[in-house]
Amino acid sequence: TKLEVSFDWEKSQLIGKATVYAKPYFYPTNMLYLDARGMEIKKIGISIETVLSSTRTVKGKTVEVTEASYPPITTAVYKYENDSLKINLGREIKASESYYVEIEYIAKPNELKKGGSDAISDDKGLYFINPKGEDATKMPQIWTQGETQSNSAWFPTVDSPNEKMITEILMTVSDKYTTLSN
Repeated sequence: TKLEVSFDWEKSQLIGKATVYAKPYFYPTNMLYLDARGMEIKKIGISIETVLSSTRTVKGKTVEVTEASYPPITTAVYKYENDSLKINLGREIKASESYYVEIEYIAKPNELKKGGSDAISDDKGLYFINPKGEDATKMPQIWTQGETQSNSAWFPTVDSPNEKMITEILMTVSDKYTTLSN
């Protein structure tokens, strides 16, 4: 997952684009299901891997060459309800194929219903601290808390502790701020 995010401090919202690279584990599928709590989904696009095979002669031997590429992003059909994003991939994707899905969205963590557990009393995932700078004793800041299932409040994802993925985050902020990630 590659995230490109910026922030609307006045509204305490995140403006984002998530690019999810995925492939089926074992069985073909025509749907991608993501958790996306309290979001406004603006646009979803998809690009499915195209594999081209050809033969070439290399040092007198004929060899098969396989090249994979991704065509331009096309608009995807999706349904967003009950904090779940169901994306129709347009056709059945085999376990040997991969695809990209781009999701443009706005995360609105302060509009989520209060939840949590005994250990973590709030599960909105994205926190704006003094976003308008009205409290002189607190520096304006934004931070996230994903444990155990709160990341889906700030980016579309499979929000399960068992799911592992590589993430890349690009943040756009004013020069006066410093960003960090761990």
